[in-house]
Order: sequence, then C-alpha cells, then structure tokens
Amino acid sequence: MLAFAQGLIPRRASDASYTAVTPVAPQLGRAFVAAADRDTPEETASLYWATLAFVRRLKAAGLPPERVVVALKDAISKYGGHGIPSLIDDSFDAQSSQRALAYRRAFAWCLDAYFENE
Repeated sequence: MLAFAQGLIPRRASDASYTAVTPVAPQLGRAFVAAADRDTPEETASLYWATLAFVRRLKAAGLPPERVVVALKDAISKYGGHGIPSLIDDSFDAQSSQRALAYRRAFAWCLDAYFENE
C-alpha cells in the first residue's frame, strides 16, 4: 500500500498527484526532468516527494535495496530522458552539472527513504 494511505508521508498540496493508483515511475521521471532543467525549491521538492513515493511503494512490495536503486535508475533513464544519469559530472556543461546534481539528490533520498525507521 502506498505510504500516503498509511500516513507515512504527510499530505500536502504538492503531493496530491501521488495516489495509490498513480504509476510512480513516470512521475519520478517527470520530476527529475523538471529538477534537472530548473533548480528551484519547487522542482527540488517535487523530485523529493516523487522519489519518496517511488521508493516506499517498491519497498512495500518487498524489493530489496539494491533492486530499488536499480529501479530508480531505470525509471529516471526511461522517463527522465537522456539515458542513464551519473553521480559524478566531469563535464563543463551547466545542464549536465544540473542533471548530475538532481540525480545525486534523488539517489541520496532513495537510500534515506529505504532505510528510514530501521
């Protein structure tokens, strides 16, 4: 069951799009693209909530942490465009740097969400 329904994630206006029937991988991909394009507090929050919803749904389904990390990377790659992201940006391109920052954030939130309350 999705964490919102369990009361694990507080309801806010920005979370209203995440329901028990909403596919979370496309939501995560769209939030990633927005955060990679625009480093604003709103886009960062959207990526945060999408990452939490994604991880909590997969964890509730019984996936181990290594499979959740792979699924996160797959979702961002498939729905976030431009292939597989990297934790390290070695380019001088501002867009690549912002994409790497968004991925580092999502990756860290993924691990935090999976291991919370343990």
